[in-house]
Amino acid sequence: MKLLAKVIKKKGEKTYQTIEEHTEELLKNLKVLKSLYGNEIEENLGKETGNFWELLKKAALYHDLGKASSHFQYKIKKSLGWKEKLKKPEGREIPHNYLSAIFLLGDNAFNFDLWDVLLFAVAFHHDRELDFSLERFLEGYKDLKGNFPYLTNFLNKHGEKFGKIDELALEDVYRILLELYDIYNSGAPYSRLKNYWNSIASERTIIFTKGLLHKLDHSASAGVSVEIEPIKGKDEIVLKKLSENLGKKIAFKPFQIKGKEKAGENLIVAAPTGSGKTEFALNWAKDRKTFYTLPVRTSVNAMFRRLNNYFPNRVALLHGDAAAEYLLSSEDEGLEANFIQYNLSLQLSMPVTVSTADQLFTSVFKYPGFEKLYSTMSYSSVVVDEPQGYSPDTLACIVQGIKEVSELGGKFCVMSATLFPFLQDELKNFDVLENRELYEEYPRKHQIEVVEDSILSSAGLISSLVGSGKRILVIVNTVPRAKEIYRLLKGSVGAPVKLLHSRFIQRDRSRLEDEIYRDQKKNAPVVWITTQLAEASLDIDYDVLITEAASFDSLVQRMGRVYRKRTYEEETPNVYIYTEASGVGSNSVYHKELVDAAVEALKPFSGKTLREIEKFEIMRELYSSSQIQNTDFYREFKDNIDLLKYGFRSKNRQEAQRFFRRIANISAIPEDIYRRMRETIESCINTVQDYALDRKERLKALYRLKELTVNVPVFLLQRNRDASVVKLPGFKKHGIFLINLPYSVNLGLEDNHEEGNDVEFI
Repeated sequence: MKLLAKVIKKKGEKTYQTIEEHTEELLKNLKVLKSLYGNEIEENLGKETGNFWELLKKAALYHDLGKASSHFQYKIKKSLGWKEKLKKPEGREIPHNYLSAIFLLGDNAFNFDLWDVLLFAVAFHHDRELDFSLERFLEGYKDLKGNFPYLTNFLNKHGEKFGKIDELALEDVYRILLELYDIYNSGAPYSRLKNYWNSIASERTIIFTKGLLHKLDHSASAGVSVEIEPIKGKDEIVLKKLSENLGKKIAFKPFQIKGKEKAGENLIVAAPTGSGKTEFALNWAKDRKTFYTLPVRTSVNAMFRRLNNYFPNRVALLHGDAAAEYLLSSEDEGLEANFIQYNLSLQLSMPVTVSTADQLFTSVFKYPGFEKLYSTMSYSSVVVDEPQGYSPDTLACIVQGIKEVSELGGKFCVMSATLFPFLQDELKNFDVLENRELYEEYPRKHQIEVVEDSILSSAGLISSLVGSGKRILVIVNTVPRAKEIYRLLKGSVGAPVKLLHSRFIQRDRSRLEDEIYRDQKKNAPVVWITTQLAEASLDIDYDVLITEAASFDSLVQRMGRVYRKRTYEEETPNVYIYTEASGVGSNSVYHKELVDAAVEALKPFSGKTLREIEKFEIMRELYSSSQIQNTDFYREFKDNIDLLKYGFRSKNRQEAQRFFRRIANISAIPEDIYRRMRETIESCINTVQDYALDRKERLKALYRLKELTVNVPVFLLQRNRDASVVKLPGFKKHGIFLINLPYSVNLGLEDNHEEGNDVEFI
């Protein structure tokens, strides 16, 4: 007898996996998980470890038995195109996860002292509607009875006894499922579940059971291991690689060694740019499973390449376009290996994962399945780098997630050169490492000039600096202002003038980012105009910064793009801050109170050196809880913290990511691009929609399309109501549109009704 569980595609052909084969994969992965991270999981569970591994084994054994139903078997065999005569069962299909709960009434499962937790994990390992009647549930039971002998043998093989089921008990299970369904889809579900059962299990055990069942199930379905062996001796590997790269033997700095001393502690770390925070974090994470998060995909990609150089093929990349990095950067002969790496990344299996924060902290919205992330992070060390790069509502999500996962046993290191001091009040149990001595000892980097004027008046200054051979970085707050100053300077300052912002198609943006890196290495004057994406994602080192006023943390990050790795020895300014700024005020890039405070704090230093210790002290003053509590920024942060505390949750992960980013935008191909590349685009569309092709080929075609897209904010669409937006045919899932706003390789996507007080999303 073949009771099927999965359709599997291999090299464009369909095959299958039986219920028994799939379950055996889960049990194999369970052994791997326990052998690699069992000690950490047991430490987190403490006295509750007791029957946990038996509980998780039972959940793995029973979770898919409902797939033995006639409806499921008909559906999967039809998908395989089997030629045997198939008769469609009558009535509506009951989701298999609810039918699997029936088998928990067998003797060995029903008498288990954590039966309530087992029932919850099995019945809700998928997010499906529970909209069937008791009568239909009982019919589902009768349908399954014909396969009981086969399934009984399977369960007996693994030490489970399956006895007769009383139909009255089925009625009780149906009632319990209805009540659990209502609770699970409500706010604060875990505290309510605990009260509902009066269970001997804690919320922690419930989360771990369901979350790790998800992890075992998803890994088995993807055909990859649930966990890859952790990296031992990260510190020695890093030192060896750094020594090879520099051609001489080196040692860690005293600050980086402190990371090893603080291993296992939850930390808040403030240290200046270039002090070696990444190596500090790796020392702190030691041999534990590690997640490293950053605010922007560009910087995540750069960190992935850096860590992959330290630990080849042991580092995962996780963000919305990770498939493109894995698949499109691969030669054909390496495609299969990269595809396996990509699947391991999706299943959180690698020993080190570099990620955007939304991939981890959307779980704070408790969407169905969030438990997988919480339980995995519970035995991991998580680095949250550059938290100042997030909006206040996004930062609130991260902070609340840190609080909740640290209570489950997860370890966190929050670190930045411009750390918000009020985070210390939020994360009261975290040790604080401020490293004042590093700031005091840091070499001279910046002499500033505060200019009470608009940055549009800077053309004369820029021409003069170009004449001195300077490489100049101009950073403004909005895309419209960036285009405005580009048009003003282009062809008038005696050097190439180039533009980079977020409204270029991905292919052009990648080209421009490569170009801005190359230009910093040339001994030739150049002017780059960009937005705050430079402060968040570009590891560049230019000669002079011309910038609009912004919040102080942003200004410090912008300053870090000039004389980043050098000592400044001249007596003239290399940072010019123009106080009349775009993108400041209500519904804009920066909160006005923070920008005004930054300008006032910097005025006494105009014409003088601004040392790193002085930047540190200004941050301490401007962002202390007492100073910031009356600002819109802090109120927004606290309001979102409170919202999450009271159990706000999303319906699914996609909605959670929208809440997390608070960015309403669409992914669109400009019609100018479509007309020029129509043949290529239509070929990619045909490939994506050809389900007979191998998944890897379809993914490659999809990301070739995405290279031609630009993220278009909804407010820009609202402002350009005359611009038509049409979804590409067949792209309901991926949401790719055509938009008829003008596009050029020099300016990016144009705005027919451009305003200066725009919101720039990076």
